Amino acid sequence: MKIKEISPQEVLSIISTLIEVQDIYSKITEQKEKLNEKFKRIESYKKELSRYQRMLQKYENKKKELITQKEIVSENLASNKKRLLELMSREEEVAKNQRSIESFNIEITTIRATISTISEELRDIEEQINDIDDRYVEAKERYENLLVEFQAEERVLQEETKEVSNEIKKLEEIQSQKLSKIPLHIAQHFSNILNKKKGIAIVSVDKLGEAKKYKEEYHYCTGCNIILPYVVVEKIKLKADIVQCPSCFRYLYDPSWFEESEKDEEIE
Repeated sequence: MKIKEISPQEVLSIISTLIEVQDIYSKITEQKEKLNEKFKRIESYKKELSRYQRMLQKYENKKKELITQKEIVSENLASNKKRLLELMSREEEVAKNQRSIESFNIEITTIRATISTISEELRDIEEQINDIDDRYVEAKERYENLLVEFQAEERVLQEETKEVSNEIKKLEEIQSQKLSKIPLHIAQHFSNILNKKKGIAIVSVDKLGEAKKYKEEYHYCTGCNIILPYVVVEKIKLKADIVQCPSCFRYLYDPSWFEESEKDEEIE
């Protein structure tokens, strides 16, 4: 990517700027992730509220069905009780006719058994209605508490969104200002790599193991761990150019550059 001669001081300046831009990008990403986590929490609240709404609707529908069923069973019970009363009113009349007593008693017994069965069914329906009512009240209470929590969380999120958005805007402005101070082609390419490589567009080089174990001193890219060609390492050592990894295309630098700069500052 060498277009014109570039001094070691310029290389150091550009690399320093790229590292700063990467740090800013990392802060922006962190702020966005915080917001995303909060938005996910809001979405989980919405899903839970929706679940409780469906549950309450289900209970309401079930209660309507049970009430309708109760009305039908109650009418059936009332009809059988009425029939029993009618038969009982004829008891003296039937008693005079010996032949009718047996069939009369069978009908009376049958109706009483039916009334008992219907009464049991009615009690079961009433118990189900009471159970549905209890569940409904419990779900309603949980829904209302959840709604309060959701509304409070949503208000906080709205406030934080404004603050974080402003913070991100400021960081992006600083990032743009810094990128404007380096060659355009490097700035554009670096921005592309930041997006493609999940915010890691510039990495340091490091030595591979202890020098004594090798005839030569090998260096590797800490971004993708590839062994770097000798010519690439030499350019980095001499600060002869803005160098990229031939494998992952991240920009490379030697961390000792900044150690040297710190030492120079201490001496001054």
